[in-house]
Amino acid sequence: METNKDSVAANPINGPQPDDSEDLKVPITIGEIVAHKKPISVSSGDSLEKAITIMLLNDYSQLPVIDEGNKAATKVISWKSIGFTLASNKAASNNQSCRVSDCMYSLLYKQIVRSNTPLLQVVEIIIEMEFVLVNDEQGTDTVGIVTASDLSEKFKQLAEPFLIIREIEGNLRTLVKDTPSLAKWNLKPENRNRVPGLADYRNFFKKDWSILKLGLDQCEFVKALKSVTDIRDDVMHFKKLKSSQED
Repeated sequence: METNKDSVAANPINGPQPDDSEDLKVPITIGEIVAHKKPISVSSGDSLEKAITIMLLNDYSQLPVIDEGNKAATKVISWKSIGFTLASNKAASNNQSCRVSDCMYSLLYKQIVRSNTPLLQVVEIIIEMEFVLVNDEQGTDTVGIVTASDLSEKFKQLAEPFLIIREIEGNLRTLVKDTPSLAKWNLKPENRNRVPGLADYRNFFKKDWSILKLGLDQCEFVKALKSVTDIRDDVMHFKKLKSSQED
């Protein structure tokens, strides 16, 4: 008989145990999003053409402005500020005569955060202001900018494994909905308030494979389900059980 790894509530002793290691207690920080990016900036004396070229080449919506002798930015130049300057100043319509200083603007205090700031603390600021400027943990050097687009990519990265696992479980549930094993499983009192987990599905496919008529190799299919279970445990940060028994 297989120990149920998938129902912590139903069997908190034998079920998968959340990994309470120290590294999991540290929240995701805003610095993790910019860690893989090399910060690119312009100076206030640079031409507008240079700023526009850098923004176009890198698909940026804004750039930090850092002058010589400084390491941390307090101002930025963006497409919005460029458009506003060019629209409100006829003399600035010629990009060649326009400087970054003509288009840059100062950031609000809340738009400048340190890299060790928990990500969830700045989500609302990014949604409201479209981006934040990130300095190092000491607040002395600018290490990058995090935009709403960066935020979306990070949340996709975090959420996608959970959504894929949920989709897999839904597809498995559809396949076994009429099997005798599932019917027997539903009759057990301990299963009254829960749904089958991946370990349960593996047992269903072992017992009722001939009934399902999937046209697939049973051994390889069950082996793949075991791999999915291992991935799920890793994603959910479940500790590996020391032992398990299967039918």
